Amino acid sequence: MKDKEIQRVMREKEDKTLSPFKKQLIEQKEKENQLILLLKENEDKVFALRKEKDDKIRALQKEKDDFQTRKSSVAVEKLTAGNPAITDRGDPIRPMKIGEMYGELYDNEWTDAMDVTVEAKGFYPDMGSAEVEEIVIRHLYRLLMCIYHQCVTFSAEQLSIIRKSIATTLHLELHFDDASTSFPMYKEIIQIRRQYTEKSLNFLLENQVLQEKMVLHDWEYEYKNEHLVLSLMKTPFFEKCIRLCWLMAIENPYMHLEGDLQPGSTFDNNLYKEFVQSGNRVKYVVWPAMFLHINGPLLY
Repeated sequence: MKDKEIQRVMREKEDKTLSPFKKQLIEQKEKENQLILLLKENEDKVFALRKEKDDKIRALQKEKDDFQTRKSSVAVEKLTAGNPAITDRGDPIRPMKIGEMYGELYDNEWTDAMDVTVEAKGFYPDMGSAEVEEIVIRHLYRLLMCIYHQCVTFSAEQLSIIRKSIATTLHLELHFDDASTSFPMYKEIIQIRRQYTEKSLNFLLENQVLQEKMVLHDWEYEYKNEHLVLSLMKTPFFEKCIRLCWLMAIENPYMHLEGDLQPGSTFDNNLYKEFVQSGNRVKYVVWPAMFLHINGPLLY
């Protein structure tokens, strides 16, 4: 019994001795837990701040990229608008392709149209074959140039009507002495016209925008003949000319056929090739030179 009492007294004494240490340990443990919680909270705050920073950086980068894209698009649009030297290589009716078609027109349809010479001899019974052939060639040239000028005129009138319609609808004050490109949606309209080329061509053909009288009008040529013009207008050459000249006319700017070469002028072998006979003076033009645009580079 006495031993038990002694043990109890010793435990109490031991507890009294250890209590301050236990209390310190408990307090220290609580402080550690508080520090751990504080560190966890700080880590969460740092993570949130880092995420917010990254989100802002991504947003700013996207805004910068979008701005650069818009800026590049505007720059490209300004660079390509009205600049035929810069073309889409995938475009089936780009100027270089039209130039190739123009050469094929001469090699194929023009050559076939020369068969009309046999019929034309009946219109000129007193002339030899070479003379009648020259007359047919001159009529083919005249027909081509009339179609070309008519298409260019029709194209310009079409844009003018669209421009006036837009100005009226949107109540805009447009100065019509400005460049034709200075109106809303000009680029889109140019593209739409190209997309609906076939419809425009059908309209030109069905409404006979070019008639034989227009070919003969103001043509100071002694041997011009209405019957010959009508015969040539029945050949595939006529329809192919309309198709090709319309493609030339709706380019921006429109492509140019040189039609001002006068008889007796100096022959320029950089622009033309001799036909049948050689010499340094022009007698007549068989096939006009094609340029990318007025005062532009030679295409054919």
